[in-house]
Amino acid sequence: MSSTEDPPAPTPEPADAGAAAASPTPSAPSDVASPVAASSEPADAPATAAAAEPSPSATPPPSPPSPPPPAPLSAMRVESSGWLPTTLAGRVAAVVCFVALTAYCVATMSQRLAGFFDPWSADGDQAQAVWQYWRYHISGLFPSGDFLTDYAFKMHAPPVWWVLMASGSIFFEPVVVAKFWNIVAYAATLLITIVGIGRRSNVFVGMAAAFMLARNVDFSTIIAGGYARSFGPMLTMLFLAVFLSGRHRLALGVLVFQAAFYPSVVIPCGIAYGLYTVVAGPMPVRLRRMAGMFVAGLLIIALGKSQDIGAPTWWGPLVTLEEASKMEVWGPGGRVPETPLRPMSVELEKNTARAWRVSGDIVNDEVTTMVRRRLPELPLALFGVGIIAFVGVAIRRHRRGEAVIDPFPWQIPLLFAAALAAYVLARQLAFRLYLPYRPLQHVVPYMFYATMALLPWALLINLMPRRRTLATVLAVAIAVLPNLLIFGDGFERGPTTYVSYSWNKNLYERLRRLPKNVMVAGDFTNTSSAPLFGHVLVFVNKNLAHPFRLGFWAEAERRIHETYKALYATSLDEVLAFAEREKIDYLVWQKNIHMQPDKRLFRPVKRPIDALFQKNKRIGFALAKPLPKEAIAFRDNDTVLLDLKKLAALKAAGKLTTTEPTSPTPPTTPTTPTTEPTTPTPTTPTAAPTEPGSVVAPKASVPRDGKLTPRRWPVDIRDLKGAKPLKAPPDRKL
Repeated sequence: MSSTEDPPAPTPEPADAGAAAASPTPSAPSDVASPVAASSEPADAPATAAAAEPSPSATPPPSPPSPPPPAPLSAMRVESSGWLPTTLAGRVAAVVCFVALTAYCVATMSQRLAGFFDPWSADGDQAQAVWQYWRYHISGLFPSGDFLTDYAFKMHAPPVWWVLMASGSIFFEPVVVAKFWNIVAYAATLLITIVGIGRRSNVFVGMAAAFMLARNVDFSTIIAGGYARSFGPMLTMLFLAVFLSGRHRLALGVLVFQAAFYPSVVIPCGIAYGLYTVVAGPMPVRLRRMAGMFVAGLLIIALGKSQDIGAPTWWGPLVTLEEASKMEVWGPGGRVPETPLRPMSVELEKNTARAWRVSGDIVNDEVTTMVRRRLPELPLALFGVGIIAFVGVAIRRHRRGEAVIDPFPWQIPLLFAAALAAYVLARQLAFRLYLPYRPLQHVVPYMFYATMALLPWALLINLMPRRRTLATVLAVAIAVLPNLLIFGDGFERGPTTYVSYSWNKNLYERLRRLPKNVMVAGDFTNTSSAPLFGHVLVFVNKNLAHPFRLGFWAEAERRIHETYKALYATSLDEVLAFAEREKIDYLVWQKNIHMQPDKRLFRPVKRPIDALFQKNKRIGFALAKPLPKEAIAFRDNDTVLLDLKKLAALKAAGKLTTTEPTSPTPPTTPTTPTTEPTTPTPTTPTAAPTEPGSVVAPKASVPRDGKLTPRRWPVDIRDLKGAKPLKAPPDRKL
């Protein structure tokens, strides 16, 4: 029954222009008796007719019955106001608002996705999650049995995302496919938000929620890359929309779909729906729901364990918190610095504040700073006041016999609580359920967006049920304007996600011309992106040096040590022994790693490798000396690619000198001073043997302080008589 069909008040208000849209059902035809109309007939008309005829008996008329007591709150009537406009003006307004929202999304994302269309650009994690899908684009590439390839498919191939990436990579390059799914995840999340929130209110309120989502730069950062993780917000909003619709079987299907797509979001959603299944409704209904939930739960567990199916046993199970706490790689400065676990209060504050990231121009810096200091306490307090006010209005309408229109969904607080419960559970089982903060990250901000849109609407439409247009305008303004004025308009590039690798494209093009599935070892800078853009296998890289499984991490750590021992070797014999032992075909490195230790190293491998660098630097690095040009597969100003098989062939043919002097050839004229002169004199080093393209040290002078200052960098300067070996200035980029 619509609110406009309730018993009329003694002095009814005239309806405004939006009153007609507030009634989801048409009025009863005039020839059909309505209970409300019958009860509102004047009582004196039949009494007058009865008084005109003599009463057959002297029995007095019965007294009118007393009004029934108000129904309990459990019998509160709820109705929907209808989410789509019914008038031409309303439909035109909806289309205009949707076009404006689309234009806003395109404008803001064009800034945040800077470099997106560069063919040599990639999001940070695509180098560990996308490169293996070249297997489906180039026949025979990246076969199973390789250390990193097998792990990448187990770590980054949930069934649904694997189908999307593998099928798309048959026709397009994997990087292009992943970028396409990035756009799909963005658009799908916004559309599901409009429909899911709009059906509980109206389409304008749904678009307000989508606007707040699009404004926040945190959302575009989370979905960047087109991974399974990119669909986390979409899966959360999809579950909320189905949960609000009350479709049990569809809700179970969404939970199974989440487990097959991105398991991190199914934990909080499954907890919320499990509680609803057990508690809500009469017992027979609950039993049927629980039976369906049991079957869905078995499928969810099986899909969640899919990463373990077929994984080599020597990788080991996922580490526990106790095991991770004893590993440097999980601590500060490590590859995954997650131990000790951050306090719960810090994680809660961080993930609740995600919904209110500052982005773009703001009106007043002082107001923004003041509000940010009170996050999330201030919005939580406002939400609490709003919910209490809505409950009061709902009880008031119920006691008056009126239905509650579009009540604020109890499913949203339930999902808040479920996300918190999932986080606590993940902390207790860390890291068996992956990173503990993921349930908060993918649920809490999006429940805030839903609350900011639905709570003002639920309150206003019940306060002014006959003024739907005014209620809509006020609800949208209350939701959007504070976000827009305090936290910015969203027109800002934000954190860089897509980074261009075009600076190294000459190396990638050379790698693509190598035979299929050659094994390349090298420093982290080159090996991290070589599989994605160069289509080659790598011995180890930083991206996939994951410590989640003890056996896998032990092998990854060993490979890192072996690689850098070869890069910092003092003789080519050590390099060739490494190549033969590990079956390496090519070695690649940035020249600056011989000037200073590789900055991309992490604990615990950083400490021993840094010590090796300092030790062998005094002797001289073999790969920093001139190399035979026949073995150089590629060289530019920054990078060297060495063909180790050709280097071994040169050695076998006796054409390779594996050791070189670490100081220049002494001059022919004898020099017999046994002590350094008090005032050093300028000297000129003997030029070292060079090859085409090598860098020769410029002339250097010895000033009064005894320190050498070269005229240009980078250089290859040997020990100079009477002076210490030259070092690169620490503030110069080489």
